[in-house]
Amino acid sequence: MNRPLYRVAKAEKTQISRAKTLKQACFGALTGVILILSVSSVWAWTDTEICNAIYKAENSVKYPYGIKSIDTHGDPIYARKICMNTIRNNRGRFAKQTKHSDFIEFLGSRYCPPSAHSLNKHWVYNVRYFLQKGA
Repeated sequence: MNRPLYRVAKAEKTQISRAKTLKQACFGALTGVILILSVSSVWAWTDTEICNAIYKAENSVKYPYGIKSIDTHGDPIYARKICMNTIRNNRGRFAKQTKHSDFIEFLGSRYCPPSAHSLNKHWVYNVRYFLQKGA
């Protein structure tokens, strides 16, 4: 028995609609996974771990944690507090920017800009080294 033409067209339209919905659902699920992965990489290390790595990378008694903008008088406790505040504040700034994809690179561009001194270009590498070593 032959079906009327309008019912065939309606059935094909429904199948196409289901296929589009499935494609959109799959794409949405993949986008969600990618979003979760990119957000989780932002928080790969805690503020304390980053702060400890910065302390070791800076390796300075006169300027603990590399803090030069505020006179800490060589007090490592006070310098650590400033360093932790800097990390915390830059987490929010990092979330709003699009230039850097890695938080440590972003932090290095603000905490220790390579344009300020020739040795600063090694800061990101050194901090990552101590993070991976488990500073």
